[in-house]
Amino acid sequence: MAELKEITDETFETFLKEDNKIRIIKLGAEFCGPCKASREPVSIVAEKLKDQCEIVELDIEKALNTAQSLNCRAVPLFVKFKGKKEISRKPGWSDVQTFEAWAKETQ
Repeated sequence: MAELKEITDETFETFLKEDNKIRIIKLGAEFCGPCKASREPVSIVAEKLKDQCEIVELDIEKALNTAQSLNCRAVPLFVKFKGKKEISRKPGWSDVQTFEAWAKETQ
C-alpha cells in the first residue's frame, strides 16, 4: 500500500491543474479517529484508481489557509476537483465501497 501524498498551503495551487483529470483531497487531522481509520482504505483506492484520479491528503492543522479556503467545517472531508473546479464533496467516512464509488463518479 502506497502512502498518500500530502499537500500543503504552498503546494495546493500547483496540485490543481488546468486539465480534465479528477483530483481528490482528503482533509483530515491527526486527532481525528475516522481520519486515521480511513487512511489505509483510501490509500488502497488511490492505488487502484491511479489511472483515473489522483488522491492526496491535507492536514488541516498544517495547512490551515487551504482548509479555510475549502470551507472545511469537519473532518474527514473529501473534495473532488476536475481541473481547478470543485465538482463534489463527501463529508465523513463510511466505508471503502462507498468511497470508491464516489471517487469513480466524474460528474
